[in-house]
Amino acid sequence: MKIKKLIMGVFQTNTYTAISGETAVVIDPCGDAQSIFEQLQGAKLAAILLTHGHFDHTSAAAELARLTDAKIYIHSADEDLLSDKKKSFASIMPEEFCVTTADVLLKGGEVLDFGDLSFRVLHTPGHSPGSVLYIVDDVIFAGDTLFAGSVGRTDGYGGCSATQAKSLEAIKAIVGDYAVLAGHGPQTTLEAEKRTNPYLADEADFWQ
Repeated sequence: MKIKKLIMGVFQTNTYTAISGETAVVIDPCGDAQSIFEQLQGAKLAAILLTHGHFDHTSAAAELARLTDAKIYIHSADEDLLSDKKKSFASIMPEEFCVTTADVLLKGGEVLDFGDLSFRVLHTPGHSPGSVLYIVDDVIFAGDTLFAGSVGRTDGYGGCSATQAKSLEAIKAIVGDYAVLAGHGPQTTLEAEKRTNPYLADEADFWQ
């Protein structure tokens, strides 16, 4: 699996392409769909996976789907964000808002197979009601659930710090080390975050 990162849009969102053989998957397409499409280098786009419904992670999804006929996947709890300018933060973005329709609504716990790429879906609400992780091989696409040294904000529509705390406990329970590719900022590892991220510390009192 080859992974490429594009930093897109005014919020410097990380858009990822994962390519194995002739099959590609895009995670959180933001900004210019044509630029993302060119990164596929001839591989067939099998799916567009959205970690959550905020506009800076979805703004290129509809156009990319039009260019490639790929299906759009999102957790069902964030489906309404795709058509709501305020809930999705699109109202504070300079890009034109485009209503996006998901083809597949997730519940969490699914295994999504595209060619020889197999993504496990872990529902991690808190940043948004439908935030998820996509776990493939030794990589976690974390969206805005987990960053290097931090976590996603919870003051947007449907955000909840107490719910986020439960999601972080589920992340702490993941066995093994993984590369963590977040929705913003640098790459990290699960082991490093368990050791140094204050929001994952056993004694953390951020949720009190």
